[in-house]
Amino acid sequence: LAFGLPDELFALGAELLQPLADRVSLLPLFVLVARLCPLESQGTAFALNMGLLWLGRNVGGYLGMGLLELLGGVEPPAFKNLPLLVLLRSLTRALPLLLIPVLLPPGSPQTDVRGLGALSGGLRGSEADHLVERMSKLGVWV
Repeated sequence: LAFGLPDELFALGAELLQPLADRVSLLPLFVLVARLCPLESQGTAFALNMGLLWLGRNVGGYLGMGLLELLGGVEPPAFKNLPLLVLLRSLTRALPLLLIPVLLPPGSPQTDVRGLGALSGGLRGSEADHLVERMSKLGVWV
């Protein structure tokens, strides 16, 4: 309102442009998944990723509605709990950052697959070489 934007233009940006930007930002993830999985399972991997994405959005929407109901006072004209709602929203959006140490495997992208945790104890000699050879044929750099 301070910039003189009409409500229709603001709603268009929030409802059309933001989801478009979200989809475009996910393209690198889908390309990486497509390169890492075998040709026969690329469609399944894409469907699984999209399903998990929509599940997360729906669960987040329901949890957000529950939070609004719990706070109660996020209504015009007072908006008495709005600062608390904005703080909680910001903290929950940053919550996945805490999971990075748990979810990332040990090593680096350049680490040989034989040097990674479970594989180093479970695969010996020719088994590890066979896995590396197979992954190389699939286009996965190891």
